[in-house]
Amino acid sequence: MRKSMELKMLDWDSTFFEKKIFSAHLNNDDNIEELDLQLQNAKADLAYVFIPINSKIENKVAEKSSMVLYDHKLTYKMNLSGKDFPTVENIEEVDTTPDNDFISLAISSGIYSRFASDPSLSHKFEAMYELWLRNSLNKKLADKVFATKYNDFITSFITCKIKNGVGNIGLIATHENYRGKSLGKNLINHVHHWYLQNNIKVSEVVTQKANKIACAFYENYGFEISREDLVYHWHFKN
Repeated sequence: MRKSMELKMLDWDSTFFEKKIFSAHLNNDDNIEELDLQLQNAKADLAYVFIPINSKIENKVAEKSSMVLYDHKLTYKMNLSGKDFPTVENIEEVDTTPDNDFISLAISSGIYSRFASDPSLSHKFEAMYELWLRNSLNKKLADKVFATKYNDFITSFITCKIKNGVGNIGLIATHENYRGKSLGKNLINHVHHWYLQNNIKVSEVVTQKANKIACAFYENYGFEISREDLVYHWHFKN
């Protein structure tokens, strides 16, 4: 296999979805037929195939009828250097066991996810986002979870993690009855303030191009697209 082709088995996904799942990151010079052979020899059930937008390999991937495009992934980035972000008094850190309303809010943040779109995975989509929330609250997947509340009801929340000197926003959602009140903007301001306190000068967040509301929100806030990838799900019959 060429060094440019990144293929690895995903242990967590394989266990959770009860399938043998791999991820493959392809570049222009990679060979689809070679990848096909590698995956079949490994008795793969599914591969997540990531390719950069407008790459030469895109047409070759599209020719494979068993590969379905489930995500146009956008990575947004913002340089925080020289900026000042106000904190908001009613935002607090949360780390308690989530109730059903909090779980439902987390699930709502993933409605455009490829895991919700792929019929072979969608039956576990809600459980996946519930687990994502729980593992963010217990610090396995996030450093901090911040939220706004009305009485004890969580009206909005955000998860964030610092990794390799970059601040990464994970889950973010605002309850439908509390939208239009700048809660999302206030949460990101709060996170960016926390990043700067920890000497983190770059913030990233990932979303789907199909999620036009989220894209407009991030762009209006000041984020810029730093990377675009197409994500195909390649199913195999074993």
